[in-house]
Amino acid sequence: MGVQKHNTITLATDQLEVALLLWFEENDCNLSSIITLAGAVEELLGKQCKTMGRPTALDESKNAFQMITKILHGEEADGRVMATRANHARNAMKHHANETYTSDLTEESKDMLERAIQNYITIKGFPTLIMEKFLRR
Repeated sequence: MGVQKHNTITLATDQLEVALLLWFEENDCNLSSIITLAGAVEELLGKQCKTMGRPTALDESKNAFQMITKILHGEEADGRVMATRANHARNAMKHHANETYTSDLTEESKDMLERAIQNYITIKGFPTLIMEKFLRR
C-alpha cells in the first residue's frame, strides 16, 4: 500500500462501521472493543462538528440534561457532570489501570454508537446503510 494521504472522516467512518459489524455479531466479548472504536470515532467526528460550527451529539445531550434539570429542580445543572457520565466507560477503558470496572457494557456500547452515528449524520447529512440498520433496531 505504501505511504498515502488519508481522509480522517473516511477512516473514522471505516472504524464506526467495523464497530457496528461487531455489534451485529451479538457477542458480549466485542462490547469493550465497540466502546473503544465508537468512542474514538465519536470524539474525532465531534471535533469536526465543532469545526463546522455545529453541535455534537454530546453537546445536545448536555443541553437536554440542563433543560430537564432546570424544569424538574428549578436550578442550573453543570453539563460537565453529564458529559463525565456519558464518557465514563470509554475513559475507564482508555485511561484507568484499575482491575475492575462496573457498568452495563451493552448500554454503554449502544450509547457510544448512537453518539458517533449522530455526529456522522451531522457532518454528512445521512447515515450509511449499516448505521441506518442500527438506528432501526
